[in-house]
Amino acid sequence: MIVIGGVPSTASGFTAASAGGDVTLTVDTDSNTVMLASGQTITGGAGFDSLSVQGSGIAAMSSTSIEELIFDGSTSEAIVRATGMAGLNTLTFSTRRNKRAIDFGNWRSSTYGKCDHG
Repeated sequence: MIVIGGVPSTASGFTAASAGGDVTLTVDTDSNTVMLASGQTITGGAGFDSLSVQGSGIAAMSSTSIEELIFDGSTSEAIVRATGMAGLNTLTFSTRRNKRAIDFGNWRSSTYGKCDHG
């Protein structure tokens, strides 16, 4: 498994196409506003690839072959617009810091229908 963090503020894209295994990419939306912006694409590879979104910014990028989206509510409050995330099948989150930390409003799945939260 390859774990990538500390992404510099100037990095504007990512592909794990030649990684040869599982990759976890961690991006802090407070220090890097470019990589996860609308119009950018994050591309996974052949393994089970994860994107960990931290900070309090907005992640509106598209993704392909990223199977897991990770949030850590104890340190982050990012907003993710997952409409362009092809292949996403796992959502991992922990420790709700406040009521706004996790919000599944209008999340739809062809298999499971609408996911509502309380």
